Amino acid sequence: MPSSASTPWIHDVLERSTFEVARLGESGLDYANPEKKYPLSAYPGESFSGLQLMCLMYAGFKRIAPDQDTGMDLNEPWITALELFNVRKRS
Repeated sequence: MPSSASTPWIHDVLERSTFEVARLGESGLDYANPEKKYPLSAYPGESFSGLQLMCLMYAGFKRIAPDQDTGMDLNEPWITALELFNVRKRS
């Protein structure tokens, strides 16, 4: 299992995706509209809603810069999602 060799690549993808979303967010994300209209280079042929991108950005920053203030009130959903993830991981 190449886990130690894979770690920098996984971190790089997470960081690049997070910052790509952050750049999109600079011009505003329409998080109230469920239309999937935002493409990401990491996911060719797929588009995301503004809310999906906000969640991706929030999760990414929680992983790569946990003390960063994102200005988004998503901590409660983040904690709930982590709890669900951990329950599934133990199952």
